Amino acid sequence: MTAVTASMVKELRDRTGLAMMECKKALTEADGDIELAIDNLRKSGQAKAAKKAGSAETGKGIAMHVAAFNPVAVTAEDVSADLIAKEKEIAEAKAIESGKPANIVEKMVTGSVEKYLNEVVLERQQYVIDNDKKVAEKN
Repeated sequence: MTAVTASMVKELRDRTGLAMMECKKALTEADGDIELAIDNLRKSGQAKAAKKAGSAETGKGIAMHVAAFNPVAVTAEDVSADLIAKEKEIAEAKAIESGKPANIVEKMVTGSVEKYLNEVVLERQQYVIDNDKKVAEKN
């Protein structure tokens, strides 16, 4: 019989989303075999229920994020060309006003447009619940 370690329990928990004690019990029954424990959990329906619960929580978090930050589009490709052109025009005017050379102006415009897209595109925004991640990383 293989001893069930904390790292094994953590790995199973990360992969299934189940509670620590349920993971430990499943690993004990599977004699420390993580894949067998997952198969047994799937057969009993626990792993699927845990994944659905996690999806519901993620969905609630993203809905809360959308309400708080009001993104313009889901992806950068969804942002209208007119809106991007307007932002480029504004950024170019600011850059030219600064008196920088043309090649620097171009880089400033590109950077400004990217910054704008990071602020208004849902996938690129910092996730309201976990600022270390972008919304796209919450899938």
